[in-house]
Amino acid sequence: MSIYNFVDAVSRTVFLSHARESGPAAKKHDEAVLKLVSFLWRNDVNVRLDLLEQNNIDMLGISRWTTEAMNTSNMWLVLLTPTYKEKSVQGFETYLMIQKELSNRGGFNEKCIPVIMKALGGTDSHIPSTLGSIYYITYDPRADITGEDDIIRRIYKTEKFKLPPLGQPPTNLTMNL
Repeated sequence: MSIYNFVDAVSRTVFLSHARESGPAAKKHDEAVLKLVSFLWRNDVNVRLDLLEQNNIDMLGISRWTTEAMNTSNMWLVLLTPTYKEKSVQGFETYLMIQKELSNRGGFNEKCIPVIMKALGGTDSHIPSTLGSIYYITYDPRADITGEDDIIRRIYKTEKFKLPPLGQPPTNLTMNL
């Protein structure tokens, strides 16, 4: 059972955009990404991630798979690390996000959620300039405040605080003369 209690919750599909690492950093990167995937999965969020769909990528090719995965996802989590910023200038996923979500919709962002991966050295300086005006979330599973609640709220489009129902209007607003 999820720790979140959502009324009218519908299963969501999220595409994770990330920059794969090589060498010694690859294992740490994959573990951090998969930890986030596990959290999302436990909270009824289906995840499209290249690390989990290698057979599909081999059949379709990376560009076609990426386009299909992005088109069939409700949201895109952009996992920001130093490597992501380096690669984002020429990155296919970043181009698709900007064209599909931001440019074609007049800057209105309903799908793209930048997530700073603190455990992988991510800081707000690693937000690509093309995503700079978008509200971002800091995720750090090692911290007391991990950012997980903010990610789930954004995916499910719920607010942190809920106002009580409006009260009754006052009845003694006018004075009898």
